[in-house]
Amino acid sequence: MRSDAHISVTRADVRMGQLTRHVAEKFEGGRAYAVTTGLGLPRTWCLSTAAVLAGFEKGLAETTNVTDASQRLRTATSEARAALATTCDNLVERVLPDATLVALMLSEGSLHVMSAG
Repeated sequence: MRSDAHISVTRADVRMGQLTRHVAEKFEGGRAYAVTTGLGLPRTWCLSTAAVLAGFEKGLAETTNVTDASQRLRTATSEARAALATTCDNLVERVLPDATLVALMLSEGSLHVMSAG
């Protein structure tokens, strides 16, 4: 199976400016994708989405030898959650940021999808 993808993200209008609330990224040459949305205060969107994607990428990298795509997505999603929790633990904000995550992976002609948040 060959997949072609294009990622385009529009910034959110916040007061007198624009901020990036949604972030999408492809991994492993287009075999895996992640889309995350920042929740909470707009000033924390970038922080939370960056942590989620970094954790997701780390989880994928740690499981390159695992053949089960569902297990790889579970591990990558758990790493994303852990990275966000670690980032939140280092903040002094009263309202902690949060994020959503939709991840998918193409493997052996099957599409595996996982969402969290």
